[in-house]
Amino acid sequence: MKREVSGAAAIVFIASFCLLVIELVAGRILAPYVGVSLYTWTSIIGVVLAGISIGAWVGGILADRYDPGTLLPILLTLSAAASFAIVPLANLIGTDVLLLPESSLMLRVLTLAAIIFFLPSFLLGSISPVAVKMALRDLSQAGHVVGRIYAVSTVGSILGTFATGFFLIARFGSRAILIGVACVLLACAAATFRRKIAIVALLPVAAACVFSSQSLQSPLERGSAYFKETDYFTIRVEHRTKLDGVGKLETLVLDQLVHSLNDPASPCFLAYGYLNIFDELLRWKALRAQPLDVLFIGGGGYTLPRCIEVAFPTARVDVAEIDPGVTEVAYRFLALPRNTRVHTVNSDARWFLMRSNRMYDIIFGDAFNDISVPYHLTTREFIEMQKRHLKPGGVLATNIIDNVPFGDFLPSYLATTQQVFGRDVTVLADREYYARGAQSTLIVIAGARGFQPQDRGIVLPPADVHEGIDRQRWTILTDDYAPVDNLLAPRFAEHARYQKR
Repeated sequence: MKREVSGAAAIVFIASFCLLVIELVAGRILAPYVGVSLYTWTSIIGVVLAGISIGAWVGGILADRYDPGTLLPILLTLSAAASFAIVPLANLIGTDVLLLPESSLMLRVLTLAAIIFFLPSFLLGSISPVAVKMALRDLSQAGHVVGRIYAVSTVGSILGTFATGFFLIARFGSRAILIGVACVLLACAAATFRRKIAIVALLPVAAACVFSSQSLQSPLERGSAYFKETDYFTIRVEHRTKLDGVGKLETLVLDQLVHSLNDPASPCFLAYGYLNIFDELLRWKALRAQPLDVLFIGGGGYTLPRCIEVAFPTARVDVAEIDPGVTEVAYRFLALPRNTRVHTVNSDARWFLMRSNRMYDIIFGDAFNDISVPYHLTTREFIEMQKRHLKPGGVLATNIIDNVPFGDFLPSYLATTQQVFGRDVTVLADREYYARGAQSTLIVIAGARGFQPQDRGIVLPPADVHEGIDRQRWTILTDDYAPVDNLLAPRFAEHARYQKR
């Protein structure tokens, strides 16, 4: 009896460990296709819980009808196959335009999560009742046996969560982790079939996992000069050629969005209009304050910090970049020198400012992308914190991607900023890309009295901005209430249409 309970507990521990590994890895699998948002994790958690629930129900029925000793290795083998299929399936349908290409973000993320992660969750969830039935020989001990196995299962889930979040993803990447999960489950299946042939069975399994690892590469990875999954992003670097065919550009892609186009030979090559506006604002401020103290919230490709280092030798530049992997890519591929005067703190921006007494002439907010925005950097409390770190006459400039006048996030952030700084706020967009009713990269500038863009920037037509506010679908963003993902969700369909073109 004791031996059966220990064996069943070990199997349930491994199954629960693997299940939580898959659940956490799911976020990284979906990130290159739909970003990381509240909808992403809501869909993943809901789908996995549904799989566990239905799997436990079906597993209990099967355990009563069939021999658990025969059923268990079959379920483990199927679980291994389903785990192994996650990456090829994501590669197959993640960018498939036939799969709800213009649907809402909620529906597309939920559909992707269900197709990719329901089956492995269902199969792994069905293992516990079968293992309990196999271990239960004496009904007088039912409470003890079930309680022990349930406790061990929970411990497996806890350890799987901590191991994946704190170590496995950053060390191995999601694809290698899923290969490992499949191999572990196959090893358990081999052990429960016939212990004498377990070692022999493991050899071809291990060989198959090693030789098939290349086939599990994402198409995005195969087309990249650099590909790495960190605790925060899926980072890619691609080599591109300038439009004029002269010179090369190093392209940084974080999750699903291109973040920067850098010319290693030209530090002040600014490919994006919003960076030109930032540059104009910087030069305007330099006429009034020397030396400049500048903070960047979000490092990205370090495009403007590199330019400042060359163009303003006396400027002091701090960068709060949460992901050390992004900073390392800037050193290796984006021509940021190792001995740079740009001071980087790999920390969350709020955490950094809470512990800093530095004062700045300009704070540039460059941590938002199109559908994945850290909500805690949008709130009134954080904007107030930034204002406290500005010198007299200091400026806050934040880039936002939204649709004017039909977007809901821009008017919400604009109204929240105005509540902190007053009405002295200007919304800017790049002359070449701004079009009413289309997704644009916009800039909210607070505190810059008298600044008017001269080169590639324009002030948005007040009528467009007022129409967005008059729609009354915006809200003041606070730490208690910041529905940023919901406000940005309509932009996902627009993003999908743009990608399709």
